[in-house]
Amino acid sequence: MQLNGSADANQFQIASLEIGAGSKPAQWKKNVTVTAAVRENILGNIPVSELKGPPEWTIRLLVQHASGKSKEFWFNLKLQ
Repeated sequence: MQLNGSADANQFQIASLEIGAGSKPAQWKKNVTVTAAVRENILGNIPVSELKGPPEWTIRLLVQHASGKSKEFWFNLKLQ
């Protein structure tokens, strides 16, 4: 599954895409490491085989700034 979007900061350090089961995951699995800033383009691919089991998943994008601060964004995914 290709994920598009943006992962950027004025002093971007690194970003990652993680998945977790349900709407409020207790555990996360890192699937993609983004080593360069991305603006409205492909962030990475998560194998569909990773989405086994529950019908609802959450994708988390973590973006880290060179200062050490980070921001996270959650996206809910419902499979049918």
